[in-house]
Amino acid sequence: MKRGTCLHKIMEKVLLGEDIESPDFWESLKDELINDYLSENHDTETIPDFEPYIKAAQPFVESIYPFMDQVEEVLAVEYSFLNTYHGYAGKVDAVLKIKDIGWTLCDWKTSKARKTKSRTEDYATQLAAYAGSVNFDIYNKLPHLWNDGNGLRINQGMLIFGLEGHNYETL
Repeated sequence: MKRGTCLHKIMEKVLLGEDIESPDFWESLKDELINDYLSENHDTETIPDFEPYIKAAQPFVESIYPFMDQVEEVLAVEYSFLNTYHGYAGKVDAVLKIKDIGWTLCDWKTSKARKTKSRTEDYATQLAAYAGSVNFDIYNKLPHLWNDGNGLRINQGMLIFGLEGHNYETL
């Protein structure tokens, strides 16, 4: 369990409409983390204490949370895909309609220091591949979105870095 895993789970809950200010939010987060752990490990005797991981993720959530003001619409959260043509699979953190940008494939990251573009080139390659696969899925599984006049296409990816003690940054 890492702070990034907790960040992803928290952002998923927020994007699905849960109120981060609610006391129930944090209790249900712990329950979901325990359920995820049990579904992967099947070990009920060594369930970790998730509180330290949640606390470790909170500064990054606080950094990223203002980004939510830019989100106009949510298409997908933690969306899994399989690209049989190119032989890879993945999970997209979110497909969001971002104010003044449009439909964007988003990837949450945590970092203690600012990243330069040169240190994120592998992420950019991954986002491009994922965007192509998600567009293919939209075309095949949701043709009404592809052809509805809005021409839903994911034309960009965005890395959203939660920075400890700083405002989020995007690349």
